[in-house]
Amino acid sequence: VENQKAFVDIGGMHARAEVEKGVKWITDKSQVEGEEAKAYWLCWVTTERSEQGPYYAGVTACYLLVNKSIRRGYKSMPEHVNMMDKSMKHQFIIDQIGDDNKQILKEFLQNHNVEMWNNSSEELYRAFE
Repeated sequence: VENQKAFVDIGGMHARAEVEKGVKWITDKSQVEGEEAKAYWLCWVTTERSEQGPYYAGVTACYLLVNKSIRRGYKSMPEHVNMMDKSMKHQFIIDQIGDDNKQILKEFLQNHNVEMWNNSSEELYRAFE
């Protein structure tokens, strides 16, 4: 969030993203907060292939707060599982990340593969408005 950067970390599929390594997950967000804490949006992006070619079929996002200095992190596992499932079911749920982060994610997806962006549905484009 604060770095204003989007990136792919395939390890996130198995809760092994680089930002998650070496962190014990707890359910009390207040124990993670502090000057060293960093907020992230883990975005689930589902891709599919149609007759026109590959496209972005679903995009959802869920919150992470990581404090590497104390090796603790906060995330809601039910939220992560549900958002992954919703992305796989071709839903677009990203309003919670805010306009600035939506713009960063939009530019990332466009630059990552313009063909996939162009082949995607109007629903994807509306999600980023």
